Amino acid sequence: MKFNKLRNKLFYILFNNLLLNPLKFLSHINNLIPYKIIKSHRPNKSEFLAIYDLEFNSPSWNFLDFLLACHFYANKFSYKSAILVIISDNRRDEDKWKVLHKSYKPGELESRSTNLFMQLVDLYPLFSNRIIIKDRKYLNKLYPFYNTYPADYKISQKYSFYDDLLDNLKKFPAPNASLSKFQSDNFNLRLRNNNPKKLLIVTITIRESQFDQVRNSKIEDWLEFSNQLIKHSYFPILIPDTDSLQSKWIYDNISLTSLGIQASLNIPFRYYLYKSAALNLLVGNGPIKLVLFEQDIPYIIYKVVAPGSYTTPTTLTDKEAGWTTTYSKKLVENNGSNLQNPYHSRIIEKKKYFWSSDKQVLSTLEDNLDNIKLVFNEYARNNNLTPIE
Repeated sequence: MKFNKLRNKLFYILFNNLLLNPLKFLSHINNLIPYKIIKSHRPNKSEFLAIYDLEFNSPSWNFLDFLLACHFYANKFSYKSAILVIISDNRRDEDKWKVLHKSYKPGELESRSTNLFMQLVDLYPLFSNRIIIKDRKYLNKLYPFYNTYPADYKISQKYSFYDDLLDNLKKFPAPNASLSKFQSDNFNLRLRNNNPKKLLIVTITIRESQFDQVRNSKIEDWLEFSNQLIKHSYFPILIPDTDSLQSKWIYDNISLTSLGIQASLNIPFRYYLYKSAALNLLVGNGPIKLVLFEQDIPYIIYKVVAPGSYTTPTTLTDKEAGWTTTYSKKLVENNGSNLQNPYHSRIIEKKKYFWSSDKQVLSTLEDNLDNIKLVFNEYARNNNLTPIE
């Protein structure tokens, strides 16, 4: 009897820790096996440790910047593979991310980050293994066997891999994510079954987050625009925010969101949709990272600056953001007066990153219906697509 009670109590503790805080739970498990990883891998000079320290780095989509920076590092020094090390004991550097953390319930952000990180890593075959550890002291067991990225991580943990990424993008194209043949065939079949007429696909990525809400999508405007796309023989796919999959509008518009729900939960499928689309429409949001660095993925990103935003305020300069202004003019209504636009002083601007193609556009305009159509139609006329009149 006592044994059964003890067993049930242990099971309860195990289940709740795994459910509520998987990143912390996994770190305790992985802290026990660094030597097993080393032994099984037989470390050599062709492999390095790629260290992502959550004390100093974002627990969100910025992780993709790090993965790309690792690829450039591997190419530069002829490494064939890397072991990803995520250090989960975080938040001593809380000022930068405290608003993000407060927007989630306890354990939610860690669960989200674990799922996000593991799915993103799967897109890049460079990474031969993953270790999640609680604190950087455990790295002392690994240092004698491996070089690290960031290269001077043993000395200083504060390192801007984003600067590395930008420097490399000035010289080389970003490495593309990759899908297995099984994934590609499966996703292709799924898409064909839902779009038998092979209409041009337009994805619309919705932001509906409790964090930095001024950047959220205007959902009603996007729903109306989706219906107008259908009338012009497009196949719109709305991809809901992964953090808000319980929202009523998603299931009230299931014909528009059924594939998008799947993409919201499955990052490889989301990537496949972005690659397959004639155009991808987004607001400034984490998932833009999947389209941002590959020149063959067409996109328009609206509201790249937003009043009151923590991350993309209207005071953000081109230099700070890493983009250049390619087009600027005042907007005018039919009666000749200036069109009121609080986002950019009645001015429409198109911007692009220096590595982007001509089919990749950043817009400062807010994503209301008029602005969505305005920027979409200009893009359509320049790229052999049908405008929405």
